[in-house]
Amino acid sequence: MSTSRRKRIKRLQALIASLQKQIADTRKRIARLRHPQRKISGLSKNGAEFIASFEGFSATPYDNDGGANGGNCTIGYGTLIHTGPCVKRDFTEWGHISHERALRMLQDEANNAWRVIEEFVKVPLNQHQADALISFAYNVGVGAFMSSTLLRKINEKAGEKAIRYEFGRWVRAGAGPVPGLVRRREAEADLYFTP
Repeated sequence: MSTSRRKRIKRLQALIASLQKQIADTRKRIARLRHPQRKISGLSKNGAEFIASFEGFSATPYDNDGGANGGNCTIGYGTLIHTGPCVKRDFTEWGHISHERALRMLQDEANNAWRVIEEFVKVPLNQHQADALISFAYNVGVGAFMSSTLLRKINEKAGEKAIRYEFGRWVRAGAGPVPGLVRRREAEADLYFTP
């Protein structure tokens, strides 16, 4: 076989290898388009900021007056220190915490909520839906989320109206609806239905 023919064969082999790689890459892109579901690892940065915007920040311990931690000693962005009102020891132990530490604490608590959601939600979620449910469970408590009709409706693949209704049921603290919880549940439902 001549040298020029060997060179042409090598060039053709290189071209074929290049085309095979392009075909494989194209197939991967098509698969991602068909199945856009990507592995969600928990609360996104936007989700943490979403929760923080509703929780408000306190550098020192305080008695929370709403949500799952109602009347309990809390710090940062709604992180529960313990059940029951704050006592002098809480102020001594915790002092002042930074925004960064509060966000880390929020993320840790949110990861606990995510593990429950990951186990009990039986339908695929996008990141917006995961963030909305983490916010909900973070606020009402994972026990309340696990026994909620909201979870059942999500797993039944109920329609948007039914799921929005279930978010909207969780707005009471004490005697009646709390405006802040009404706003939060509406925002969580909106986030859940964000494409």
